[in-house]
Amino acid sequence: MKKIYIAGKVTGLPVHEVSMKFGTAQQELQEKGFKAINPLEVVNNWKATWEEAMKKCIRALTECDAVYLLPCYTDSPGAKLEIDIAHKLGIPVCSNIDGFLQFRINENVEVSIGDPEKLIGTIKKRKGSNQ
Repeated sequence: MKKIYIAGKVTGLPVHEVSMKFGTAQQELQEKGFKAINPLEVVNNWKATWEEAMKKCIRALTECDAVYLLPCYTDSPGAKLEIDIAHKLGIPVCSNIDGFLQFRINENVEVSIGDPEKLIGTIKKRKGSNQ
């Protein structure tokens, strides 16, 4: 199961509002068949400093297959840092949950880039071809 990290603004917002938007995103991702990594659950401490929270979140982010951006990410220095790290580590970032469907479709296909013979062989096996 692919792990998707949820990134968005937390600091300075009411706890109820933050919990609702991250919880909704988590539920939507799980309904699509992903393991959603909610940073609120990663930190699990509303009194943690920004630095403490970011250290935990960045550690969790590096274990994920992709990052889902909530619309509020543009107002968040923490989310922007997470996006920058994801880009530098080659972790895909998307602001549309449906953009992750390709991950789910390809979840069981292990193909390394630069190995077209393996890709062709996998496609033929899936189509039931004996060639």
